[in-house]
Amino acid sequence: MKRNLISFFASSLNGGQRRWHWVVGILLGLLFANTLFLLARRYGFGCSLNAYDLCTQSVFYQASVLLHSLLGILLVLAAIGFVVLHIPQNLDAARARRRMPITGLSVVITLAVLLGSGIYFLFNAKTGDLHWLYNAHLAAAAVIVLLYFGHRALARPAQAGAVLGGGVLAAVTVAAVLIGIEIAVAPAAQAPGPTAAAPTPAGGGYDSPTAVSPEHPFFPSPVTLASGAATIPSAQLLAVPPTAVEQIRQEVKDKGFASSVVIGAEQCDRCHPDTVAQWASSAHRFSSFNNPFYIATLEYLRNSPGEPNAFVERHLTKFGLPKEATNRVKSRFCAGCHDPLLQLSGRMVNEVDKGSVEAQGGLICLSCHAIAEIPNHTGNGNYVWNDQFKDSYIFADAGGGLGAWLHDTYLKANPERHKADMLKPFYRKSEYCATCHKVALEPEVNDYRWLRGQNEYDNWHSSGVAHNAARTFYLPPKVRQCQDCHMPLVAAPLGDLAAKGGKVRSHRFAAANTALPWLRGDTQMVEETERALRNNALRLFIAGVSGPDGTIVSLADGAPHEITPANDRIELHTVVRNLGVGHTFPGGTNDSNESWIEVTAVGPGATYSAGALDGSGHVIENTRIYNVVLVDQKGRRIDKRNAHEMVAPMYVAVIPPSASDLSRYSIPLSALGDLSVGTTLKVRLLWRKFNRTYSDFAYAANRPGFAGLAAPPELPITEIAAVTLSIKRDGDRVVVQAQGPAGVTAADLLQDYAIGFLRQGDLKLAKQVVDEVLGLEPACVNCLRTRARIEVEEGQFKAARATLTQAEQSAPGDPQNAWLWAQVLVEEGDLGAAEGAVDAVLAAFPQDRMALKLKARIAFLDGRFQDSLAALDEALVIDAEDTTAHYYAMLAYRALGNTGQEQKAEAAYRYYKADESAQQATLALRQTDGDANLAAQKIKVFTLK
Repeated sequence: MKRNLISFFASSLNGGQRRWHWVVGILLGLLFANTLFLLARRYGFGCSLNAYDLCTQSVFYQASVLLHSLLGILLVLAAIGFVVLHIPQNLDAARARRRMPITGLSVVITLAVLLGSGIYFLFNAKTGDLHWLYNAHLAAAAVIVLLYFGHRALARPAQAGAVLGGGVLAAVTVAAVLIGIEIAVAPAAQAPGPTAAAPTPAGGGYDSPTAVSPEHPFFPSPVTLASGAATIPSAQLLAVPPTAVEQIRQEVKDKGFASSVVIGAEQCDRCHPDTVAQWASSAHRFSSFNNPFYIATLEYLRNSPGEPNAFVERHLTKFGLPKEATNRVKSRFCAGCHDPLLQLSGRMVNEVDKGSVEAQGGLICLSCHAIAEIPNHTGNGNYVWNDQFKDSYIFADAGGGLGAWLHDTYLKANPERHKADMLKPFYRKSEYCATCHKVALEPEVNDYRWLRGQNEYDNWHSSGVAHNAARTFYLPPKVRQCQDCHMPLVAAPLGDLAAKGGKVRSHRFAAANTALPWLRGDTQMVEETERALRNNALRLFIAGVSGPDGTIVSLADGAPHEITPANDRIELHTVVRNLGVGHTFPGGTNDSNESWIEVTAVGPGATYSAGALDGSGHVIENTRIYNVVLVDQKGRRIDKRNAHEMVAPMYVAVIPPSASDLSRYSIPLSALGDLSVGTTLKVRLLWRKFNRTYSDFAYAANRPGFAGLAAPPELPITEIAAVTLSIKRDGDRVVVQAQGPAGVTAADLLQDYAIGFLRQGDLKLAKQVVDEVLGLEPACVNCLRTRARIEVEEGQFKAARATLTQAEQSAPGDPQNAWLWAQVLVEEGDLGAAEGAVDAVLAAFPQDRMALKLKARIAFLDGRFQDSLAALDEALVIDAEDTTAHYYAMLAYRALGNTGQEQKAEAAYRYYKADESAQQATLALRQTDGDANLAAQKIKVFTLK
């Protein structure tokens, strides 16, 4: 064998070539053995499936991967040296054997494939897009061995088989030895560490799933550390503490916030530059004490005097805190979502150093990507943060240099563990977003009772956008998650290693916050946000006018129409359709958000308007504003985002998904001058992130946070949409013509117009308009359903039957038709048929909470109380805070004589039901704020002044 080996490697080679050839052979053998070891361990030899990550994350294995790259580079260099010497000296001999040049060239080409793919993997991650290249690398490794031995066999065929067999045996033996060593030194497989239980509710009659025990270290926030610890060191939260501590502090002093240092993303930026750059402009990054608006509201709570309620007092006693910490404790309710670095490190209960790294971090990468579990979908920051997570890649603590390069090189070669740690399946679902975008105020926080706060999640979930609502006016063609709109695929020009097809999921989370990027001078983020607001999200159009007899002249066709003014006035109707927003518009903190319609007409020497700004930047009275007006117990308007003082809403003016909103304006024609020459009236839908009252408050309350401004911020106003109406008098006639949105049929606009009337309860005009659209499109199934809704509201069930029969002809077996059939059949007392219709709805929309509650009601009316409870159980899984479901459950248990369960259901019902006496608190505001009082009316007419 020894003679064969020497002969095999030495034949027809001179001294220099022999030495190079021996080096190539040895390196090839070592690399082959190393490859066999890596493949065996990677694909389970000596590994249990549960311990796969231990097999591939041990230091020995990781060092072997890095050694593989080194051996590969050395082999290529040695092979190049050999080829440079070998080809000129052996070209004539090779020509004598035809196949030798072919096999030799094939070896060189395969070597080039190995070199190219190997170097690529050194600098780029082995992502799903590159599995083909990884497989090509493996295939080339196998092929080059065969080609090499085939090439040599042409020169020494007698020794080739023996050398090949001996070489493979030696490589397998070395690989087996390596596996044995690795198994001996690798850590034993361990089960995942225990996950801390969710905090026990506070009690007090009903244990709300969002209430938190005063014994919980982060009370009243439900956020929990996986280990069950009370706090965690900041360094572990940040992964790599920033080195620019003084730079951060100086920026806070100069501007009021730090923005140049990517806190908590320093390590991530090495492989994910596009994602980090996007996040660096996002509202998520500026969620904490780097958000001057938020600080103003938070410190209003933290610095307000107050006596501790029974829950807070228990917490103060348990943790030895002074009474003065009462409202700092309450502020932790906000901190689970806004200030995780301060919250989890235990700093929120103390005075906060605004210039600290923790205060300026906002939501860093690990704030979201280290969430291990979401116990339920009640929101309020109810998540388990994995403080047991540890980066298991080699040189994880290296901040730079060779150690960081080796860490990143191995991670890119084996990214599976990193992806499993950082991208859990639930991150792709809206339920993940519900963790912070669903809020309920508890008695522990507001000293009052349970009240619903913002709730984008349920607004989405109980809608056609989520395909969970047969009652939707329009059903989008497919389900959209929050991430589909707020994290769309965008180009990754910086070379982000997570990119697929050159794109990554945007981490700008563009929605509607133009205030924060404007404050930073981030014009790109302002433009991205405005683009999101304008991108097929909302549709504004002038729908029609009403005549003196109350009839409607629709303007949806864009043609000129003659009208008869009433008392020299016309009543103009505008409609805003929620076209693409997957929850209500606006969403979020609507007590401070501000969207409104501006209607402007120019007369001789004067401008008449509704929705203009006064000299101080406030929207003038008599304006259609989309917002929420809340009051405290003394009837004062909640205008500081001081939700903890909220008692009741005076009105809620938002547009649900796939619905339309109608506004009415009285326009004085005589004030517009000589209309024989005509005039143009302009209508605009506008948006400002914060109303002027709130931005003035924030500036006054937190001057250091606005250190870069010498006056209160003049926040940008975004024009979402604009349309015009021409008005011209021709003798006794007045001719009007509306500019309609492009690419939309008159029938679609008329349907939206009818929905606007229906939602206001103006059934007569709703029917008039829907009949007009049915004249244009008799088989329009959405329009037929709208007419049936109107007839059900009127109690005209016979007419509704006829309309639904027409709808069935257009869309047989449609579950949206079945929903309306169920309404009619219940009212007619045909419970069996009604339940069949509801079952048809649930077959298509199994999480339609309204259908489940209707099914429960039908079963209750039919005396089948257990069946009623079964449907209610399903509804309460979807929303554990559903007042109606708890009420029906109380009745069903009462009917069954189950007193214990009845009392529990009644306690839940009373816990969540609205305080009917709370509306008394709105009376004072109604008497002093005429504009808010007008906005609170079901039907209101705004007058141009």
